[in-house]
Amino acid sequence: MKLRDIWPRVGACVSVALIAWLARVSPLLANVLVRVNVTEAPRLTVGSSTAARILDSSGQILDEVDAMTSLAAIAVGNDIQIGEVQGNRLMLQPATTDGSIFINDTWYRGTIEIVSTGDRLMAINHVDLEVYVASVIGSEMGGQFPLEALKSQAVATRTFALYNHNKRLNQPFDVGDDSRWQVYKGIAAETSNTAMAAQQTTGQVLTHNGQLINAVYHADSGGATENSEHVWSSPLPYLKGVSDRQWVPSRPWEKQFSAQEVQREFVGIGSVTAMEVEARSPQGRVRQVRITGSEGSVVLTGKDFRQRLQLRSTMFEVEPGGPIQTASTQPVAVPPSFIVKGYGYGHGVGMSQWGAAELAKRNWTHEQILQFYYKDIGLSRITE
Repeated sequence: MKLRDIWPRVGACVSVALIAWLARVSPLLANVLVRVNVTEAPRLTVGSSTAARILDSSGQILDEVDAMTSLAAIAVGNDIQIGEVQGNRLMLQPATTDGSIFINDTWYRGTIEIVSTGDRLMAINHVDLEVYVASVIGSEMGGQFPLEALKSQAVATRTFALYNHNKRLNQPFDVGDDSRWQVYKGIAAETSNTAMAAQQTTGQVLTHNGQLINAVYHADSGGATENSEHVWSSPLPYLKGVSDRQWVPSRPWEKQFSAQEVQREFVGIGSVTAMEVEARSPQGRVRQVRITGSEGSVVLTGKDFRQRLQLRSTMFEVEPGGPIQTASTQPVAVPPSFIVKGYGYGHGVGMSQWGAAELAKRNWTHEQILQFYYKDIGLSRITE
């Protein structure tokens, strides 16, 4: 297997490790599998839409299961038990290619591997790359965005999955199924449009200097995306901030907190009297916030502040909600509340999903959208 450039200006060299992995997985792109950690729990309910087999870690068939039979998977010491079968790693595989599997209340294509982590079970869905891509597009964007935006999401999704697989060859899974990775809801998220976007970009990935990039993305930039080093620790040449406010409508948000709510969240500083932004990134995102109280103050990064108060983004302003009188000997005006007003949704690095939708409405192709949000990158295709 190799990567063939679609944009000729970028070289076709890809890491030896990636080529070796792709070659081991399958001689055909259609058989590249993604391993998705879809849930962890002490007990799981699993089954298949068709007759299925329970396999051990070597692929040996241990038992056969009737269609639509619910089986309990439980941890037994360091082993797993499914029905009457016990082992250290067990796989549930539909007997036919049109079969699907369920884990608790969610249906998936492919197979499911159950791994014990001690007192809990980890369910890992082994699913075809392009099937995974179609589901993630639906989970992340839905199927109503313009097709070129969905195709942009397809390429970013595929690249992100393979980038993480290449990093996690010795780990039990490649990606999780929530927003810390990419949201993946299985069959329920698939639509005809998401399948079309995956099919029309089959095998397309983003590269920088011949290597897969970390193709992160977010919902809404709030007017400008951000350099990676202003959100995380490492500068990456292909994750540089760009302004998209001339094309993308602003989506403001607002959240109000009482002083008591803030005090409960940030204990040890007494009655909260002020919250001030002390530093911003060049694109306007908050990098540092100081919270002052009657007994001291605390300084947080914008990222930590956002997480603690569950804000949509770090592109915000803080305003006092109005003065009240305290019970102190000398009355002091203290805000009874703080209003946080902001724009955007997400970390702000890489592609903006709403931005991609707006650009697609203006007849941008998915190639143009990707070139706009990721810098100095090539678009390549994985081939046999």
